Amino acid sequence: KMDFWFLFKKITALGLTPITITLELVLIGLLLVGFSRKMSKDKPGPKMLWFKGISGDLGVFMIGFAVIFLYFCSTQFVAYRLSGLLEEKHPVLDDVATEPEYIVVLPGGHRFSAAKPQNSRLQRKTFVRLLKGVEYWRQFPDSTMVFSGLPAEVKPMREVAINMGVSEDKIFTETEARDTKDHPLFLKEKLKGQSFLLVTSGNHMPRSVALFRGQGLAPTPAPTDIYHSAEMPLKLHHFVPMGR
Repeated sequence: KMDFWFLFKKITALGLTPITITLELVLIGLLLVGFSRKMSKDKPGPKMLWFKGISGDLGVFMIGFAVIFLYFCSTQFVAYRLSGLLEEKHPVLDDVATEPEYIVVLPGGHRFSAAKPQNSRLQRKTFVRLLKGVEYWRQFPDSTMVFSGLPAEVKPMREVAINMGVSEDKIFTETEARDTKDHPLFLKEKLKGQSFLLVTSGNHMPRSVALFRGQGLAPTPAPTDIYHSAEMPLKLHHFVPMGR
């Protein structure tokens, strides 16, 4: 069954990334410039003349703004500091006071290729989160690791964790969740009233914690995959667009 709102959300999210916003602004700008130069067979009215008069300048402005917008979004100076606003909400968990019942590791995407080895099917964010989850499990081997997400994400996460020494009987998987809001919904019954670490990227943690708490759960945030550092000195290369 097609979930219209799920599909709408995903398409909308794709349209709100820096690169797509840039392309949208450039396209609108080009259309405005083209409209300002279009010759009309009929004599246009005063309102149309006014709009044609400003559309060329407006189009050029939008194209220029789009290029500047993409440049700044591509630099560490802006990208890392925006990430920092989210990462600072939940600091790195240096010391776990009590042993958790569960260690919940959220996926961060996978690569669509059955021919690749398991560890290569996980995107970088997923792999970094998994490494941190295994690190916590080694500290608390009586805890159960929980992987929730699409089967194509959960299966390689499970197999990589086992290869890293996690006991098979200490892994629980859930394969119905499709995005962040689904994880607490499908894990609610298992985690209700239990102590658990929530492992995900630092800039993904505020939303994740809010969604889990919204289901009446009490996660202990354990962020990893940290980009921003308040102590990082400002250098010239921070203003050079990043390659990824």
